[in-house]
Order: sequence, then structure tokens, then C-alpha cells
Amino acid sequence: MLYYTHSRTEQIVERLRRVDLYLRTALILLFTLYGGSAGLGFGIAIPAVGAAIGFVVGWLFVIPMTAFIEWMCQVLIALGEIVQHTKPVEDR
Repeated sequence: MLYYTHSRTEQIVERLRRVDLYLRTALILLFTLYGGSAGLGFGIAIPAVGAAIGFVVGWLFVIPMTAFIEWMCQVLIALGEIVQHTKPVEDR
């Protein structure tokens, strides 16, 4: 039988949300730095323009990742609720 506790699910969801925040910040900074260094290295544009383009590309890259992690959290909560409601009454 599956063992479900709401507090454990809350902890897992909080950790997933924290990972999302750290990954989002790191990836946006990485894309910004990469864009700035590419602008500086190629000499095509001012590094600030490359950094701005990298920032926008970074945001576009992390939007689906954030949506996916939110989806994972929602599925985890929904499955926990299903397991909770399918338990016999005396086990709840």
C-alpha cells in the first residue's frame, strides 16, 4: 500500500520550487554573461547589447522549465490527494 503524508509532499514541493528558483537565476545569469562575452569577443556589438540579448534568451529558455516544474508539483499534489482519498476510512 502507498504511504502518503501531506507534510512530506509539502517538503518535496518546497524543494522543487527552491530548485526552480536557483536554476532560473543561474541560467539567466549564465545566458547574460555568455551574451555579453560573445558581444565582446566577436566585436560585432557592444557587450551590453549582447548581455541584453542573452538576458532575453535566458528568460525564454527558463519559462518552459518553470512551467514543467510547476506541473510536476501539481501532479505530485494531485496524486497524493488521490492516494489519500482511496485509503480505507480507518487509515485516514
